[in-house]
Amino acid sequence: MKKIYAATCIIFLLSVQTSLRAQQTSNVTPPLNQQVTDKPLMFTSLPEKLECNLEEIDKLFTSESSEKITLKLNNYLQLDGIIAEKQQKSPEVITINFKANNFKGTLFTISRSIQNGYIRYTGRIIGKENGDVLMLVKENDKYFFTKQLQRFVMVE
Repeated sequence: MKKIYAATCIIFLLSVQTSLRAQQTSNVTPPLNQQVTDKPLMFTSLPEKLECNLEEIDKLFTSESSEKITLKLNNYLQLDGIIAEKQQKSPEVITINFKANNFKGTLFTISRSIQNGYIRYTGRIIGKENGDVLMLVKENDKYFFTKQLQRFVMVE
């Protein structure tokens, strides 16, 4: 009987030891060898920097959800689509999501904030199936769309 008890204790201790080793090795982080897949670029025909027509942007903020609109943002870029969502997060901030039909799967997200009478816009045009993004940036009191790679803007 003592031999069966001793054998059972040894088997138990060996199984505990191997499970502890398994847990220790599983905590090691594997190296990052993942390749980022290259997605097709949507805005290749556009210049790297495009001035933005703020009068067209303001049309979004005076329109209602589900309304169809055509935005001529500059001489190179026109968006035809629908306001998918309009949120007023506070009295000073309004955010709009605009789905563009003429660029498949593209979403134009823009926010307008008003503080002390000063208006500021932030936004981007992005397609989840595409590798590039147009970011709305301000330079010298003018707004521009600049092209950037999506992998530097958004985590997948």
